Amino acid sequence: MVAISRRDKARPDAKTQRKICKDAGQDAAHRKRPAPHPGPRCASCNRMVQNPRADARHEAYVIKTYELLPGEYQAILKEQNGKCKICPAPLKYTKRRYAVDHDHAKEKILGMRLSIRGLLCKRHNNLLRDVRDSVETLQSAIDYLLDPPAHNIIERENE
Repeated sequence: MVAISRRDKARPDAKTQRKICKDAGQDAAHRKRPAPHPGPRCASCNRMVQNPRADARHEAYVIKTYELLPGEYQAILKEQNGKCKICPAPLKYTKRRYAVDHDHAKEKILGMRLSIRGLLCKRHNNLLRDVRDSVETLQSAIDYLLDPPAHNIIERENE
């Protein structure tokens, strides 16, 4: 068995011009994997290291920003069946996480933690932001979709 020095692992392999993954050890098949990004790991090993780090960073962000306790974001997500509370589709094909939706008016009175309503996808979080959480505006939009005014004009012209 040949030991691989730390210096040799970081260098590109002379034959393939690829870096050798630092987690490869003596596994010949693993040593052939490309390391396409900066750093000493192949893409598979890099993902295994980065995903837990990203999860920990997000957890810390949610705790600091929204005053949630550790694990509460995941508990809310589980309560919503892993989906945005407004749309039925789960997040797929994206690294984006759900936004923590909160009531800005209640935040001033009750504090951030008690103003949290749920988790929303970016599109629906922006929708509520754009209508400034106005139930009246949303009801007007529903009424508009159910009875568009242009239909009355177009129907009169066709008679």
